[in-house]
Amino acid sequence: MGRDESWIDYVPDRKGHDLRYSLNIEKITKELGYAPRVTFEDGIRNTIDWYMENENWWRPLKKKLA
Repeated sequence: MGRDESWIDYVPDRKGHDLRYSLNIEKITKELGYAPRVTFEDGIRNTIDWYMENENWWRPLKKKLA
């Protein structure tokens, strides 16, 4: 996004917070025939791109919370 690592704000984990979340889609694939249409990498990239291209949508919401 064009920013260096100084923009990262690291926070401590919450008590009981899992360090890793994993999903298993075996059951939904077997029982419903589900299959993702896009890879995780493509999906996250598309999401980031959408937010970068639609700042006029989310910026006012963020200002309301401040």
